[in-house]
Order: sequence, then C-alpha cells, then structure tokens
Amino acid sequence: VVIKVNDFACQRKLGQTSRNPRWAIAYKFPPEEEVTRILDIKVSVGRTGALTPVAVLRPVPTR
Repeated sequence: VVIKVNDFACQRKLGQTSRNPRWAIAYKFPPEEEVTRILDIKVSVGRTGALTPVAVLRPVPTR
C-alpha cells in the first residue's frame, strides 16, 4: 500500500531524499509463511548453457 500527498505544491515543499520522495510512503504487509517438503530437484538448462536447480515442492493449501 502506497500513501501519497495528492497536491503538487505540497509535494514540491516536502521534496525528496536522494532516493525517495518525502511525500509518499509504502507500507508492506508481513509475508505469509508455510512449511512444505522438497519432493525432487530437477536441473534446468538455460539458453546460455547455465544449469539451474529447480525444486519440486509439495503443494500447500492457500488460505
């Protein structure tokens, strides 16, 4: 969720830091966590020949 000041004059007054505007703030919800098992590990070959392990997980019911 991002909350922003909706007035351009106020946005200019508030300014920004070197990376972020002071007139907007983001709130993040905590992630949902579950426990599952790894059923298998498969190896995928990319277009450049790089090998990437891919875990096959037991399905977890969603809430």
